Amino acid sequence: MNKPINAKQFRFKKLNMKQLFENDRFVMVFSLFMAILCWILVVIAISPTTPLAINNVPVQISLRNERLKEMGLSVVGEVDEQVDVMVEGPRSVVGNLKPEDLNITVSLSNVTEADTYDLELVPFSTPTDYKILSIRPSTIRVRLDQVISKTLNVDLITRGLAVAAGYQLGTEQVSPTAVRVTGPVSELEKVTRCVASVELAQPLSNTYASTVPVKLLDAQGMELDPEELHLSLDVENVNVWIPVLRTKELPLRVNFTNVPRGFPESELREYMTLSNQSILVAG
Repeated sequence: MNKPINAKQFRFKKLNMKQLFENDRFVMVFSLFMAILCWILVVIAISPTTPLAINNVPVQISLRNERLKEMGLSVVGEVDEQVDVMVEGPRSVVGNLKPEDLNITVSLSNVTEADTYDLELVPFSTPTDYKILSIRPSTIRVRLDQVISKTLNVDLITRGLAVAAGYQLGTEQVSPTAVRVTGPVSELEKVTRCVASVELAQPLSNTYASTVPVKLLDAQGMELDPEELHLSLDVENVNVWIPVLRTKELPLRVNFTNVPRGFPESELREYMTLSNQSILVAG
């Protein structure tokens, strides 16, 4: 049978707060706990939203493609700009935002025709769970123009073209025979000719075949830089063939047909004259 518990055997020491706060370890733990508690109270009760800077946000002009098409304009050149955006909202929302989530684009309210503009940067749509405080820089320079295409025949230019003795040139061929050039109207007007150039160091004795880059020329015959003028070509290289044929001179002989039996052909030959005694054959 269990003995009754004597309450006098258990005496609790009275908690001495002064001694606790004289303990460095207790003070350190207590301070950390209170700091965390205060931070939680500020976040939840006092400041539920917070500002946050998001850097390297891409400018997505492609979001305005439909509007640009309606105006008959296109962006000339590559636009690879990045901006810094200051946002504000609940910590749980803005803390998870990524640069590509912001959909920063340009305002086309001031665009009326083909020209170069300093366009204001704006969000493509207004976010509902946070707000955008600022965008830096606030504008971006963009060139807008009408983009068209035209087709040019490829002209073959040969330098030093000759054949060795006993050979003959065939018909030169280029494939494809035409190139489609696309770009801004103002730049495309400068292009008047498309050529492929071949330079040979010695006479040919075999058919020449090579892949040659095409070049764009202006009215003065000066070469144009497609990249500098923001022009694109559907074909950048063409195949060139220059056939070379072996030649041989053969004597020309004449045979008669439907001559009556017994009629001397020699008498016919006495009255026959030939304009050429031989012919030149190539193959």
